[in-house]
This record gives sequence, structure tokens and C-alpha cells, in this order.
Amino acid sequence: MNLIFTLLILSLLIFAHEFGHYAAARIAGVHVKEFAIGFGKKLFSFKKNNTIYSLRLIPLGGFCSLQGMIEKEGKEGSNFVEKSILWRILIISAGAIMNMLLATILLFIMGFVVYNVPFTQAVIGGVQSTGLIIQSVFMALQDIITGGGAADVAGPVGIVTIVGESVGQSDMVLFLTALISINLGIMNLLPIPGLDGSRIIFLLIEAIKRKPVSPKKEAFVHGIGLLFLFVVMIFVTYKDIVSLL
Repeated sequence: MNLIFTLLILSLLIFAHEFGHYAAARIAGVHVKEFAIGFGKKLFSFKKNNTIYSLRLIPLGGFCSLQGMIEKEGKEGSNFVEKSILWRILIISAGAIMNMLLATILLFIMGFVVYNVPFTQAVIGGVQSTGLIIQSVFMALQDIITGGGAADVAGPVGIVTIVGESVGQSDMVLFLTALISINLGIMNLLPIPGLDGSRIIFLLIEAIKRKPVSPKKEAFVHGIGLLFLFVVMIFVTYKDIVSLL
């Protein structure tokens, strides 16, 4: 039951993140080829306005496939690469921005609904709490980089355990969901190959050089980064299981 509850929370956070990319792309006029929650085999899908919406087997991620991410394809003017660098940076960062917005809404609900705080104060409290959590996350990242906080990092197993302990406590569930959402947003903006932050770095390099980086080189860097993240995830999961036992 704890696992199912955790997967529902993660699915909400993933949906918010990918919807951020989706909404920004649509506003910019970039065609979205597929909006997916999960990876692997399709469990359910439908097509509307030439966009495929799908739910996939492995609920530990998602993606928003945009037309012309690397080179022009399909209808002229609806390609990602055709948009200005500013628009492309906005589309890439919109996922993290949506995670921050979701966290603020959840913290507002915690104050307004759970604690019966007046509406205006709940709004202000949600914004301030989001800011404080962002600050705390950056401080925690600093500790990890300097070697002082690596033991506090939690993976999927750790998250299931923590969320399981909070089931039945609506305020804790809302707070933890907001906390994980902010972490997800910030982690995606870090300049680690394979994440949104590294794609923004490549766009900044393009802006400085006035010439895009070779797609093959960029794809290679992202591939190495994703492999590194996979290894880190295995290590953190192993640490979670050892701690649990």
C-alpha cells in the first residue's frame, strides 16, 4: 500500500514536471509529438491534435517529446531548434518551474485547508515556505559536495519508507510531496549531463559561440550523464535497503 501511495505521489510530480515542458512548448508554437508518464511499454494511449498521450509501464519518470529537438522535421515553424535560445531555455526550465509552483500550491493547501490559516496568509506562507525549502535544498547540496551530507541522500526505497510513515497525516503528506517536488525541480536544473540543466548549458554555449554544439557530441555527453545517474541510483537504492534492514 505504501508503494502504491508513493508511486501516485511520484506520478503527480512527474506529470507536473512534464506538463511544464508541454505547456511552454505549446505556447512557443513547438509541436509536441508525445506526452508520456512512465517509461517502457505503453499501457494506454490516445492521439489528439497529432499528439500522442500515453501511460507507460515503469512509473519512475516520463517525457515530453518535442518536434525538431535536434534538427528540423515536419511542419516549418513548429520545431524546437527553430525557436530563439530564450524560448528554448524557457521550455527546458519550465518543468522545474512547474515543480516549484506545485510545491507552493501544496503548501498553500496545507496552511489553508489543514491548519485553517486565512487565505491571504496561506498564500504568503506557501510562497515563503517554498523559498525556505529551496534554500535548504541548496545548503544540503553544498554539504553533499563537500562530503558532509552524503549519508542523508534518499533513493526510491527511502522515499517509500518516509512516505509510508506519513500516511494518515495529511499535513506531513502535503509537506513531503512539496519537498520532493522542489528537490526534483532543483536536481533537474543542475548542470549534470542528461538533465535539463545540462541542456541549458549547451544552449548558453550556443548563445556565446553563435553556433550550436554538434548534436552527436551533445548526445554523447547526455548519454554518459544518464549512465552515471543510473549508477548513482543503484548505489543510493542499495544504501536505502541496507539502512532499512
